[in-house]
Amino acid sequence: MNKLNKDDLLNKDGFHIAETIITDNAPTFLHTHDFYELFLITEGEAFHILNQAEIPVGQGTLCLIKPSDIHQFKKRGRQPVHLLNIAFSVQTFDAAWHLYRQYGTCQTDQALPDIAATAELAPHRQENQFLGLPCRSSQLPPDISWLIRSKLILLLRDFYKQTSLSKTDMLMSVLLDSLSFLLHQNACHELIPSWLTEVCEAMRAKENYMLGLPQFVELSGKSQEHLSRSMRKYYRLTPSGYLNHIKLEEAAFLLRTGSMTVLDVLLEAGFNNVSYFNNLFKEEYGMTPKKYRLLTRISVRIV
Repeated sequence: MNKLNKDDLLNKDGFHIAETIITDNAPTFLHTHDFYELFLITEGEAFHILNQAEIPVGQGTLCLIKPSDIHQFKKRGRQPVHLLNIAFSVQTFDAAWHLYRQYGTCQTDQALPDIAATAELAPHRQENQFLGLPCRSSQLPPDISWLIRSKLILLLRDFYKQTSLSKTDMLMSVLLDSLSFLLHQNACHELIPSWLTEVCEAMRAKENYMLGLPQFVELSGKSQEHLSRSMRKYYRLTPSGYLNHIKLEEAAFLLRTGSMTVLDVLLEAGFNNVSYFNNLFKEEYGMTPKKYRLLTRISVRIV
């Protein structure tokens, strides 16, 4: 078993972020570490083997791993598994935990307290501090998953420079959001009807979202009006808006990892109007598809 050390992995800011694609059916290497890790599954399904327990995870699963945990991933199904994961120091977690316990939430449009200074103010760390969390894993609703994913992408691509936040502010914002949703995951699950989460997950499959709204309605087993009301109530999106988000995610992935033309990308993602696609993409990502490709074409670790 491998042990990863913070001194070998974390950068000068106290964290390391990566985008990983798991294509092999064999399990990833079993490892532990002396830092915390947060991961978000953005596509596909896998088993997360944590301390010998095999836990199914899928798109939208958020999980926080503590130091000394032993874990690995094993792909399930035929599709590759895409995940964003960020490793960060114990000091950084202590600072986020202290802020969360003290304030509950923070306004992320303002500079947050310095991580090192906040950690010094935090009470002496107890070994069982993290055990206070009722659950370290949560299946997030799509809008919340997009929120955390967007902030992770800002950190990964250095897009935070285009915001009013520093790198450490953005990191703390991700951790505070994650703590909030992990602590309240039971409430999220109670609010959203199971039929709605199931049909939303089913529509993420390409063979479904390419068929559009009629397929969404058919798989839901509800009337279009009922589906629309439920989507607005629980996800603050229309069914068409949800489908557009899925297709834009596919387009963004193709832009940053492939060599297809923008026209081919939009067609592959299920759009058929260039102007409409460009407008939606700019609204979602804050830039044109061409600029997005230019800024995000970096290597992706494939295991």
